[in-house]
Amino acid sequence: DGGAAGASGGQGGSGGLAVFCPDGPGPELVAVESPAGWFCVGSTEVTEHDYADFLDENPSIAGQPAGCAWNTDYEIPWASKTPRSLRPRVNVDWCDARAYCQWAGQRLCGRPGGGAAKFSKFAAPGESEWYFACSRGGERTYPYGNTFESMRCFTAEHPTAKKANYVGWNSACEGGFTGLLDLSGNVAEWEDSCNTAVPGSGTCRLRGGSVVSPLEDARCQSDTTMSGGAWDDYVGIRCCADPVPAD
Repeated sequence: DGGAAGASGGQGGSGGLAVFCPDGPGPELVAVESPAGWFCVGSTEVTEHDYADFLDENPSIAGQPAGCAWNTDYEIPWASKTPRSLRPRVNVDWCDARAYCQWAGQRLCGRPGGGAAKFSKFAAPGESEWYFACSRGGERTYPYGNTFESMRCFTAEHPTAKKANYVGWNSACEGGFTGLLDLSGNVAEWEDSCNTAVPGSGTCRLRGGSVVSPLEDARCQSDTTMSGGAWDDYVGIRCCADPVPAD
């Protein structure tokens, strides 16, 4: 399922990398090289401000996967308007997260090269872009290393963090590649990986844990799931994208 040998990453198109990451709405993308090729990962979780930009364009509910036919509104059901802040956007279901990434010219992180990651292969670096990026190709248990450090990321074990903080604020929670922040803790992130053949239906994978998650759920290989139609105060979005050759 792939390994980490020779893996490298950095800001798209900088430092002599072979690819650029596309520009567009939302967080800056970071280029990561895997044995299956290059892909791009959001440097942070999507913010409330980013998501408000999406809603401002009155995105169509048409074109969603069949498993999202029930999804008739991308807004929080009880909210009149998404706030504009640099905190991560939460209370999004799987279909909302997918729609935002598509609008931004990206996609929910799934399998390297595109498409859904196999639901049973959540700890296979060759199967999951998110896991590859977090674990540095399977080398690390946490983005920053193999030993849990309570002060590094905003998890339940952090001595002071009580709620999700501004994206990118916690520079200590970096890895598995330079420029990737909060892959562990802060808020969990939907992955393009569901247990049915119909995307968005059934149970889908959540990644990285949140500020209320124990250290086991904050591991790169954590096996956390939720109904694709559910939302939570501690579940948000991170997008991936295909790179553009530097030539």
